[in-house]
Amino acid sequence: AELIDGGLYLQPRSEVLHQTAASVLTMLLGAPPYQLRRGGPGGWWILPEVELHFRGHILVQDLAGWYREDLTADDTRAMFITETPRWVCEVLSLRTKGLDRGRKMDLYRNWGVRHVWLVDPKRTSVEVFDFADG
Repeated sequence: AELIDGGLYLQPRSEVLHQTAASVLTMLLGAPPYQLRRGGPGGWWILPEVELHFRGHILVQDLAGWYREDLTADDTRAMFITETPRWVCEVLSLRTKGLDRGRKMDLYRNWGVRHVWLVDPKRTSVEVFDFADG
């Protein structure tokens, strides 16, 4: 469930193709290169399905990433995070793509998320958005 602009958005569990894409991305981007510094830059928290609370909205991304210094020890023990992620990845599905491409994308840009990926497992594509300059 997500709370956006005062509206409650309930989503059933994702289809297997969606779950597979999110799982593979978690394996490829998470532990080895970005969290454990094995073959990558390290210094990140890459987390699946984190609940983000910000200015009256509650969003759940498929994947989100923060620099380690952006999160406190309390943040990593919390049930949700209030710190804006540096990177968000949404895996598109028929049920979610309108919201992911529309209002959620606007909120990410307005909140200062620097990079957003929209992954479409049916089209086997990734759209990359860079909001570093607004």
